[in-house]
Amino acid sequence: MTLQDFKLIIISVTGLSRDALHIYVGLGVLLLAAFALRRPLRSALPWLITLAVALAVEWVDLRNDLATLGHLRWDESLHDIVNTMFWPTVLSLLARRMPGVDLAQPRASVDDARSPRPDQA
Repeated sequence: MTLQDFKLIIISVTGLSRDALHIYVGLGVLLLAAFALRRPLRSALPWLITLAVALAVEWVDLRNDLATLGHLRWDESLHDIVNTMFWPTVLSLLARRMPGVDLAQPRASVDDARSPRPDQA
């Protein structure tokens, strides 16, 4: 099974458009990379991993275009990369500008605020 076959199966099973699939994959890769690496969204590493995945998938798509169509569809590839990277870029920039947006930052609970620390008891 090729990557193209896999993408077509996902599209047919989920009913998503190609554009929506790229958006979901971009968000999924960003969040999975941040979680797996235990890095905050403001870190460049999850975003760079998302970009690497987007570029790798488009490289496969371009090779498939060349083999099946005889030419490269650069406009389609650029469109796919923009769709894949738009929301990961927005989330990464927001996490840098607004620390409360970052999912990796622990929040203090109400109980934590009321109970004294061991060194204060």
